[in-house]
Amino acid sequence: MDGNQKGELIGTGRTAEVYAWGRDRVIKLYFPWWPRENIEYEARIGRAVVDEGVPAPKVGDIVEFEGRNGLIYERIDGPSMLDVVLNDQNQMDRMAVSLAHIHLATHQATPRNLPPQRRKIEHAIQGVPASLLPDELKQKALAKMDSLPDGNRLCHGDFHPGNIIVSAAGPRVIDWENANAGSPLADVARTLLLLDIARLYLQNELASRLTLENVTLFREAYLHEYLTETGADINFIFAWQLPIAAARMDEGIEIEESFLLSRCQFAAKQK
Repeated sequence: MDGNQKGELIGTGRTAEVYAWGRDRVIKLYFPWWPRENIEYEARIGRAVVDEGVPAPKVGDIVEFEGRNGLIYERIDGPSMLDVVLNDQNQMDRMAVSLAHIHLATHQATPRNLPPQRRKIEHAIQGVPASLLPDELKQKALAKMDSLPDGNRLCHGDFHPGNIIVSAAGPRVIDWENANAGSPLADVARTLLLLDIARLYLQNELASRLTLENVTLFREAYLHEYLTETGADINFIFAWQLPIAAARMDEGIEIEESFLLSRCQFAAKQK
């Protein structure tokens, strides 16, 4: 396969399908309902991240193909970290430690061209319908965020094992459309929340390959390594629970709504 030719389907997400594109690239082909301005934003973010020297796929052009908008990326071959763990649970501890080190390395960058983390979280919290998140909790989430230290470090915004490709050349971080500049501890809090949320999905096809105990051990190993390497105060990470969980509710994932509301209610009671 040569040139600009669509090849095999590599993966499918909520907003797009990813296909091979020639020999060394892929095309992220978006579903027709996904706005072009979101794709343009993703391309800008992706280029800014690569400019910071972070191990991430290089970003190409936005193209139109088969009546759909697509974004060209450098092809990174290899399984996701999630697939590595699912296929060999003996790799779990090593992968959790690796996840912490990759996250820490990401947080060393201080980007100039990314949106502020606080603005993104605030916008998400304010966008949650009152039917899902009562106004009182929403205001507490915003007040808690305002009380926490700010930052200017590169934060992925959706950092989890499914977004790490374990390639022969080393790990590569993908899906940077939620990247921002802000507090690394808020980014860690988001990762912890995503690992907690993973437990909700253990009733599907993952159940026979990943247990609740596995997820808990992975989460704890990741957090322990990050804290050990940084000396960060775990209390500041936990303090981000309320705004991070509230912001997640704006994504409208029905299976998570009850869990996220409970997490917000619990976090709101903490000092």
